[in-house]
Amino acid sequence: MTVSAFPESRSSTGKGIERGARLTHRGQAWPATLLAMVLMSIAVGARKGPARSPEQPLSDYEGTYEYRDGLTLFIVAGRDGLVAILDEGKYSLRQTGADAFTNPSGDAIPFVRDSHGLVMAFVERGDTFKRRSIDVPADVRHLLEARPVGAGPYRYVPPVSRKKIKK
Repeated sequence: MTVSAFPESRSSTGKGIERGARLTHRGQAWPATLLAMVLMSIAVGARKGPARSPEQPLSDYEGTYEYRDGLTLFIVAGRDGLVAILDEGKYSLRQTGADAFTNPSGDAIPFVRDSHGLVMAFVERGDTFKRRSIDVPADVRHLLEARPVGAGPYRYVPPVSRKKIKK
């Protein structure tokens, strides 16, 4: 397979000048757009972020953390990755490297470890928020479930009629 990516470059056979980018395989010319599509699919796949290594289980980051204005933030290892829970709002954190994540706004969220390798805090927009506990309350974990365990069967209740009542 030969790739010529420069306009008016010599072909691999040295016979003549090719115009535009070409991909050739066994004498067949393929359009440069095919090459571009293959390279784009590789690049898109690479943007998904690095695979987690076994040395960094997501449970390392779980816990109860301090947050702005005296609020409490919980970090939970969910089915699809880390989730930050503030009040009842859930925010996915995408892993970008070792101890590094981004929030939905694109802000970098690096985690800080102590000399023993334990996660002690995370940083957001230059502010450091300490980990208070490694525990996450059960009611907070239930926020990641479609229906809380033990909630019983779902029963539809029709809404209350909003017809005007005549006096």
